[in-house]
Amino acid sequence: MTRTVYSGAKATHIRTFDDMLLCMRTTIDLPDELMRNAKKKAAEENATLREIFDRALRQYLAGPQPQKPFRLRLKPLPRGKMLVPESVLESRDKLYDFLDGIG
Repeated sequence: MTRTVYSGAKATHIRTFDDMLLCMRTTIDLPDELMRNAKKKAAEENATLREIFDRALRQYLAGPQPQKPFRLRLKPLPRGKMLVPESVLESRDKLYDFLDGIG
């Protein structure tokens, strides 16, 4: 919140304490490569550097996000079809020979 105080011919702007918490400026030293990559990302996303650093810092401070567990989805075979010929399943040795030929 900004309010203007008039004293004579000059106007003086006074900022409240709450307003200072909305935006804080600071200086940090970054490696050149990191800054180049940030600028490139900002250009690709049509965003400002502030938005890029804000998003990255918030994501880092939030910590790792839990990943969804992997789930294998198998398509059922049409009726009567098998992945391997039935004769291969008659013995373990035939199955091993068949699998050796695949890989």
